[in-house]
Amino acid sequence: MNSNTLPTLPTELIFSIFSWLSPIEALKLRTLCKRIQTCLKTSHFALLVTARFLHGTDTDFLISNKSFDQLFFKFPEPYSRLAAEHLCVVMARHSYIQLRWDDLTLANVALPPAVKYLTYFWYLQISKTELTGCLPVELFGLVKLKVLDLSDNKITGPLPNEVGQLVNLECLCLRRNQMNGPIPESIGELKQLVQLVLNDNEFTTLPQSIGELSKLEALHLSCNNIGGRLPSTLGRLQSLVFLLLNNNLFEGEIPVEIARLESLRFGDFSSNKLSGLIPNEFVDLIQLEALDLRGNSLWRDPTLTNVDIDWRHVLL
Repeated sequence: MNSNTLPTLPTELIFSIFSWLSPIEALKLRTLCKRIQTCLKTSHFALLVTARFLHGTDTDFLISNKSFDQLFFKFPEPYSRLAAEHLCVVMARHSYIQLRWDDLTLANVALPPAVKYLTYFWYLQISKTELTGCLPVELFGLVKLKVLDLSDNKITGPLPNEVGQLVNLECLCLRRNQMNGPIPESIGELKQLVQLVLNDNEFTTLPQSIGELSKLEALHLSCNNIGGRLPSTLGRLQSLVFLLLNNNLFEGEIPVEIARLESLRFGDFSSNKLSGLIPNEFVDLIQLEALDLRGNSLWRDPTLTNVDIDWRHVLL
């Protein structure tokens, strides 16, 4: 067979021959001629070659095989969709409900829209992979998710308003990325959220709806560009243990409502633009172990003496 005969081959014969290759090797041959390229880009061929490639694979293969990772993250939609669907079937067979991708090298690769087909899992971790681009809105259709960890990547753009659809989410971790823009009001829809970890990004505003997260125990927003006044609604978070807001652009006074968070153990407001009187109510927080207020323009009530108030856990 020579290159002159390739354009004349029946479509089914092309499918039959090339489907015995791995998807990666098959797509490398798209340049043979335009007809081959057209055939190999069809959904029908994607189904044939992917099914043959994945036939008989077990969970260890799917989790550790780099070819499978490329199939999901780097291939066009028919391939990535089939890979995701097959992964769900195999993992369900073994009752695995957690999916972790970490320490991969996915430079210049964005999370594919095919992520929407990972509907079986309640735990999704894709961290330390150099994942880039914006988060696809399809991600937020995974309503079973309880844990979403996309930390330590190079994800850009805003946090989509659709995040509010993840109503079963208990942990959202997007730390150490390059995300920006406002934290959306819809974050308040995540009523089951226990941990919200968004530190080391470039977010700009914190909505009043943050106060709707009544189960929240940890709020990590340090090292962003969040400005404006601290929302007084933070005072509704009576389960909050960790409140880390340091290295931002918050300004104005600390709302007294925040100083009444009875479960608070660690509060860090350092390196902001806060000013005014430190609420005396902080001293009534018997769980409080450390409160860092350094790098602001705050002062204590001058009418109180050190006998009246215990400042041992307060850094100014």
